[in-house]
Amino acid sequence: MTNIIKTMTIQKRGRKYFDCAIGTHNAKLVINDVSKDFEIGQLVRVEVNDISERSRYGTTLKYEPLQTVSDQDLLERQRVAAEQKRIADLFTWAEGDAMKGLCRTKSIRELLSGRYAGERVDALRVKVEANQKAEEETENQRRIERYNAQAQARKANPRILYAMSQRPVKNVPIRLTHEMGGDGEVVVFESEGKIFIIDENEPSLGNHHLLGYEGSRGCYCYYRPATAAEVAVLEAEEQAARNRRAAVKQRDLRLSAIAAYIKSHGERPAAPCVADGEMLNSSFTLYGGGAAFVVGTDHIWHLTGNGADGDDWSRNNVSGGSIGYRIPIDSAIADELRHLDSHRSDVVQLDVPQFLDEGLDDWPHL
Repeated sequence: MTNIIKTMTIQKRGRKYFDCAIGTHNAKLVINDVSKDFEIGQLVRVEVNDISERSRYGTTLKYEPLQTVSDQDLLERQRVAAEQKRIADLFTWAEGDAMKGLCRTKSIRELLSGRYAGERVDALRVKVEANQKAEEETENQRRIERYNAQAQARKANPRILYAMSQRPVKNVPIRLTHEMGGDGEVVVFESEGKIFIIDENEPSLGNHHLLGYEGSRGCYCYYRPATAAEVAVLEAEEQAARNRRAAVKQRDLRLSAIAAYIKSHGERPAAPCVADGEMLNSSFTLYGGGAAFVVGTDHIWHLTGNGADGDDWSRNNVSGGSIGYRIPIDSAIADELRHLDSHRSDVVQLDVPQFLDEGLDDWPHL
């Protein structure tokens, strides 16, 4: 027997059964505690057991009522049934997608979102993880194949496609970084091909440096391997650039250490006051930011610009829109500030004091 919901009209009451109409069909409904109060002509909705009698002469529809079903109950049952069907469909679609080797379809994402649990979800997760691993291996293999194909193409025809605004300088040794479409080799570009529109598929073919330039004008730039002498020149320039960056960093560290020393060992005079003297190592901007040192007759100042929109100007104690700290004049600090200021545009020549290598705290004044 199967529990089902039937809507029927009561037509006649007998000793054991009601005669009912279900659409165009006649049926019998058992009279029990659930149905005993039904009235003739009443339209009822009940959950029933199907106890119909079937023979070679036909079927007599008979039902045993279990409980009445309200409109709200019916709607809830329909909602639950629809949700169960939706989840069943989700599993059908997701498991089918997983069998095809897919990993990120909508049905798979929903079932693995954490809202569902059970053996089928666990099995689906295992299959999807296996698909993802296989997909990664396939993509890695494709990358290797693209790289090898590009390497072979470069050997046979050494050229790289560039957007017109990206073109490298000709007749100058250049290191082809990954961002430029290379792998670190040193080359010299000698000529360019005709101009055409860059295809939208170019970045996906391994030319990552063209990402964002799809549809722009570009051309092939032809190069040759750099000679040993050209490589030596480029390496010397690269080393000089590294030296400049290191010197700039050391200079900034010294200035930061001196500023910290002035703030921790000096005073902040009450406003208003004027910092007269020789301004050194200034990074003041037109917008009220930056910093500077001032070496005066009696004091050394450190000034921080505080004149930008949104700054709390009430904190300023030095004319010109700055917050200032000062210490009594110290010839060693003043000399170093002048030394650092004199090498601002030539930091590669900066004679960094030996104590920088030993630590900032080892300097007698800081």
